Amino acid sequence: MPPHARRLVALGATAAIAAAVAVGSPGALPPGPGDAEATSDVAAAAPRREVSTRPATASTPPARPATPADDPSATGTVSPLQNDADAGRASGQVAAPDAQVAPVIDRERRGRDALRALGDQVGEAASRSGVSPQALATVLRDDDTAWVSREGQLYFQEPMATVAEGPVAGAVTTTSVDTAKTFTLHSRPGAKRSIVIDMDGADVRGSAWGKLIKTPLRDGTWAGWNSEGTASTYSLSEHAWIQEVWRQVSEYYAAFDVDVTTDSRDDGVWRRDTTADETYGARVVVTTSTEPPAQICASACIGQAWSGVFDRVDPSASYQPAWVFATPMGGKPMSPIVAAQSVAHEAGHTFGLVHDGITTNGVRSDYYKGTTLWGPLMGSSMTRGISQWSKGEYAGATSTQDDLAVIGSKLTRVPDEDGGTTASATDLPTSPSYDVAGVVSDRSDRDLYRLTLPCATTLTATATGTGPQASLDLQLALLAADGSTQLTSDQPTATLVTWPSTVTGMDASISRALPAGTYYLRVDGVGNGSASQAGVGWSDYGSLGRYRLRASGCAGTTPPSPTAGPTPTPSTAPSTTPAPVTTSPTPTTSPAPVVMTRPGAPTIGYASSGASGGTVSATARWSAPKVTGGQAVRGYKVRAYKLDSRNRVVRTYTTARTAANVRTLVYRLPRGRYTFVVTAENGLGASPWSSRSRIVTAR
Repeated sequence: MPPHARRLVALGATAAIAAAVAVGSPGALPPGPGDAEATSDVAAAAPRREVSTRPATASTPPARPATPADDPSATGTVSPLQNDADAGRASGQVAAPDAQVAPVIDRERRGRDALRALGDQVGEAASRSGVSPQALATVLRDDDTAWVSREGQLYFQEPMATVAEGPVAGAVTTTSVDTAKTFTLHSRPGAKRSIVIDMDGADVRGSAWGKLIKTPLRDGTWAGWNSEGTASTYSLSEHAWIQEVWRQVSEYYAAFDVDVTTDSRDDGVWRRDTTADETYGARVVVTTSTEPPAQICASACIGQAWSGVFDRVDPSASYQPAWVFATPMGGKPMSPIVAAQSVAHEAGHTFGLVHDGITTNGVRSDYYKGTTLWGPLMGSSMTRGISQWSKGEYAGATSTQDDLAVIGSKLTRVPDEDGGTTASATDLPTSPSYDVAGVVSDRSDRDLYRLTLPCATTLTATATGTGPQASLDLQLALLAADGSTQLTSDQPTATLVTWPSTVTGMDASISRALPAGTYYLRVDGVGNGSASQAGVGWSDYGSLGRYRLRASGCAGTTPPSPTAGPTPTPSTAPSTTPAPVTTSPTPTTSPAPVVMTRPGAPTIGYASSGASGGTVSATARWSAPKVTGGQAVRGYKVRAYKLDSRNRVVRTYTTARTAANVRTLVYRLPRGRYTFVVTAENGLGASPWSSRSRIVTAR
């Protein structure tokens, strides 16, 4: 949003709630490179709330042109003209705003009341909502939280829930929080789809929430999340709270190529202008302001979202945002667990997900809380230690909707960069220790790593998830050179504390004395018993997410013991004097552990305007990242920010991945002023975005 329209507010928790934040807790997986990088225009100090510290202006141009590194002659040319809103309108690709279509019922209605009012208009409402008539009729018949607007658009309104915020066991270190990154966190930099968690104040205008319902929301700028009631600075616990919410939401969507981000400066990230526009997503506003829920639902709801609008062509963003009303619960600030699950849940509705309920002894509940340890994200699982996507495998499920398939119809899965067989396994170079990051993106996804031990040693390996509230229940196996399983670790899962619900056994570790040779480590996501095991079990369906594999190897190569015999052949030029036999080992320095991560950010180079009279374009240049993450860089993506006269971002264009040797790209763009950023990709994902280039003109 425009900086002048944003009101920054406190984002955090009280000391009691901050203790529930898992930042820096033992066993938690710290964000890897690219997970939480700040852009170049973010101040290091905590900002004042009255003034935005994240201006949309570009960085200062370099004093002299930066010479592209490596292979400056390698160039590429791309054209995003098919994404241009003006071009789309000219070709009739822009969908008419849904707010302008004819009403199908007299006012918004919910559940069976809406179904009766629609009558023979069910088919029309289903078409506008992107579902089949049968699906719409089923959800309205069975779920009283499902509503239909006057124009026939389905939405969900979550009733206010009460969560017992009991004592929190253990303390958490918040001194390690990097406050400069709070509003520039990205889970997958470079992804074309985004889920934007807008928690620092939101300017909402022209929304369908203000047009299509009986109690409309007025246009305005709404406060973000504020727990401490002050207006001067962000506290450390507030920064920790917002970062923890982001960590949990990004974990729930880790299997998909979508960037979960707290950077809400560019509305082009979530707005889709034409059918050819490939950069879009969902915006979820989290606010403690009491006015929006008072206007929309008489303060009786905790969240609200339009159904199935994630990929809708909507140039005015009228079906944005989804809402999480993070007002105090029971007189206490909302837990980051409740907030994170609410954000993931409301974003799920934008993909077309319905609620996971349960019928017990003939009594239906729209929200299933889950088993003792586990619960579905589209239910109400915030009091469970494990929350996952579901397809209704449990007894009494009210919905068998395949959550992952529905999300997957609008997002692609994260590529499986680590092979699942011994032939396609990822090679780990010989090293005294290993540290590898990976993602389990599907229940059939098994990641294998090949390592060769040059010595007899005790191999110790550990696979860890991202920390509390992770979806991934890990299994680690040791395989012999022929692929046979030698040892498997799948630790039993149990509840550690009741609130916030924390479980043990999600990580896995193995240790075994081994002779020299080739071995494999296999990482898999698993379930716990049977999904139909009442009150206890769940399958591996939703056991997905990020992990880190650490293992020990050989400390170093031990020289052979001296033996009696002829004088050893010297390794240098022959000499008349025999070389002495040394009976003590030559001191060696152990090599550093092999750490495989995403690459570092590329270095932005000298951008230039297009030549007058030629093809409308501008040129971006960059240098390769200094840190490759232990793997070869596979290519780069270039993002062009179109700027208005006040240097505010008004459009965003992103290329497909270039070849690995490209360092200069001639970018065909609509006429205007632009600044560029670049990200590098290796087998583990994308780097942070580079700093911004100088401002240039496409002409």
